[in-house]
Amino acid sequence: MCNVHFIQITEDLLGKEKFEQPEQMVVMCVCERKMACSKKRKVNSENHSFKDEWTDNYAFILPAKSSKPVCLICSESIAVVKSGNVKCHYEMKHSNFEKNYPQNTETHSRKVNQLKLQYKRSTNVLTNSMTLQERAVECSLKKLGF
Repeated sequence: MCNVHFIQITEDLLGKEKFEQPEQMVVMCVCERKMACSKKRKVNSENHSFKDEWTDNYAFILPAKSSKPVCLICSESIAVVKSGNVKCHYEMKHSNFEKNYPQNTETHSRKVNQLKLQYKRSTNVLTNSMTLQERAVECSLKKLGF
């Protein structure tokens, strides 16, 4: 913004009589603007929560030990738990899924349930393999006397 615009804003908000020189108005307005801009919105402080209807509508789930929803179709996670983000991901990346399995139909419900089962199986395999590795490490450490 140019100085003239700042002066006009200051004159509109605070009135001309408070400032003797235009430079004072510009400085005052810039300071007020910085104070207003310094209060940034923090997404973490907002209470966003996963909604169960997102699973049926957009094929998203919230894994047990995670705070980020995961897409059942492509396994991508969404950074912020907001309905707009979930809907946007679904509409932008999976429009073909919507065409093949229209919402509120039996085929859509079956496909989402199938995707949930596939996701559960894949995460169980990873979990089980980690526990087997942990057990093997634990055994070898016991043998070494740790």
